[in-house]
Amino acid sequence: SITYGGLLSFMALYGAEAHLRNPQYFFLFNAIAIILVRPFSGRIYDRYGHKALVVPAAVLMVSGLLLLTFASSTGTMLLSALCYGLGFGAIQPSIQTWMIQEVHPLQRGMANGMFFNSLDFGVAIGSIVLGSIAKSTSYAIMYRYSALALALLILIYILAHIIGKSRSKARTRLEETKSAAAGS
Repeated sequence: SITYGGLLSFMALYGAEAHLRNPQYFFLFNAIAIILVRPFSGRIYDRYGHKALVVPAAVLMVSGLLLLTFASSTGTMLLSALCYGLGFGAIQPSIQTWMIQEVHPLQRGMANGMFFNSLDFGVAIGSIVLGSIAKSTSYAIMYRYSALALALLILIYILAHIIGKSRSKARTRLEETKSAAAGS
C-alpha cells in the first residue's frame, strides 16, 4: 500500500513530468486489471494458498512501477497500469485471506480491521515518504524507490518462508525423536 499511496498522490504530477497524456487512465486500466484478476487469484489461493500468489503478484507490481518510470507513451503507461493492477488485485486479497485464516475465528473481525488500517497507514506513509523523495529527485526516481518497498516485501516473504520451513522440519525431527524415545 506504500506504493499505492505514491500512485494515488502523484500520478497526475508524474504524468505532467513525463509528458504523458491522460495519466488518469492509469487508474482506469489498473482497476480493470484488478477486477479481472481477482476471481482467478481467488481460485489459485483456494487451491495453492498464499505461496502461489504473493511473490508473483509483488513481481508484477514491481514490473508495473518500473515500466511506469520509463513510460514515454500512453500505451506504455497503460501497460504498466495493467501489470500493477494484476499484481495488486492478486496480492491484496491473498494477504487479507491469509491473515484472517491465521487468527482464531473470534478474532477475524479484529484481524480484518487491522488489515484495512494497515492498508490505509501504508497509503499515508507512502504519500509522505515518497513525496519527500520526489521533492529531492523526480517522480520517476520516486517510483523506482517505491518498487524497492515491494522488493523488500519479496525478500522478507522468502526469508520467512525459508525460516518457517526449517523450523517446521526441526519441530518434526524433535517430535520423531521424542516418539522414538517414548516407544523404547
